[in-house]
Amino acid sequence: MHLRFLQLHHFKNYTTARHEFSEHLNLITGPNGTGKTNLLDAIHYLCNTKSAFLSSDTLAIKHEQNFFRIEGHFQEVENNIKVECICQKENGKTFLVEGKVPNKLSSYIGRFPVVLVSPYDTDLVREGSDSRRKFFDLVLSQSNLEYLDKLMIYNRLLKQRNAALKQMAEAGKINASLLSVYDEQLIPLNHFISEERTTFIRKFLPLVEKAYQKLAELNEKPKIIYRSVVLETNFENHFSENQRNDIAAHRTILGIHSDDYEFNFNDSSLKRYGSQGQQKTFVLALKLAHFEFIHDTKNKKPILLLDDIFDRLDTQRVTNLSKMINTKYFGQVFITDASTSKTKRFFLNDLEKIVSISTLC
Repeated sequence: MHLRFLQLHHFKNYTTARHEFSEHLNLITGPNGTGKTNLLDAIHYLCNTKSAFLSSDTLAIKHEQNFFRIEGHFQEVENNIKVECICQKENGKTFLVEGKVPNKLSSYIGRFPVVLVSPYDTDLVREGSDSRRKFFDLVLSQSNLEYLDKLMIYNRLLKQRNAALKQMAEAGKINASLLSVYDEQLIPLNHFISEERTTFIRKFLPLVEKAYQKLAELNEKPKIIYRSVVLETNFENHFSENQRNDIAAHRTILGIHSDDYEFNFNDSSLKRYGSQGQQKTFVLALKLAHFEFIHDTKNKKPILLLDDIFDRLDTQRVTNLSKMINTKYFGQVFITDASTSKTKRFFLNDLEKIVSISTLC
């Protein structure tokens, strides 16, 4: 599986663009600000139905335009699959596969899996729990449609319960029967999602350890600890008894939406004691484990997007990663960098190893 062709209209800084790609290694070079990262984000849109960086689809529409359109053609064995993403300021986003809207957009997630490595990945270590949950939810959602469906139901019910809590706080009156309706649906979903996350981390951690050793070649042991109040005893009672606190806070305090993942190395906190190099290696190992996990569970090699990695990792780690790429350990790979010569130093002994180089002006 690979992306063969991509066309853009009014997407971010692009007026129009058309690119054809190699099924293995694609180097996207050009000065900063020319749209290298935006090109990767367009691929992310086609694979995951949304941007990797923006909270709103309309923010991806080029300035003073009313829409953007992304068209991609994926090659699956002998089949060519046309995928389109169209976003209009007034009418929102439309997603088409072979000219048809999928019955459920969630059922499309994972059809063309993708893994993105970006300069912002260390936010997974430094920022709050929300970014870590989003990352692991993405990995799980690409490989487990039941998880994605139930997570979406949970988020919808949580939003409705929070709105009801706010109304009760403003009215000064508790509607216990309404809250019980939400609670009866949310409690089983909490248990399902927390159990899936627990099982997932147990399978995922060995892949992180393996990737970390390939990158760093050091005697350091990465560790991920999943923490959830749902795993504590009597969660149901605590959830129901917390209604007054929820009303005072105008939101549901307890639940899987407050889960966190703790990153350690050699039994020390990565956030507190890890060097920049260790943090960068850890998050890159997470992304490579993401690739491996999807490959194992779906028997597909995800498209790998590597954005500006040369300025983010030391020479040894880039060398170790380039060895994996040059041996075709991965499937289709996209690499962005401002310097063609620097890129070639890591990935070329002769020009025949590069099938396609896209230079943006």
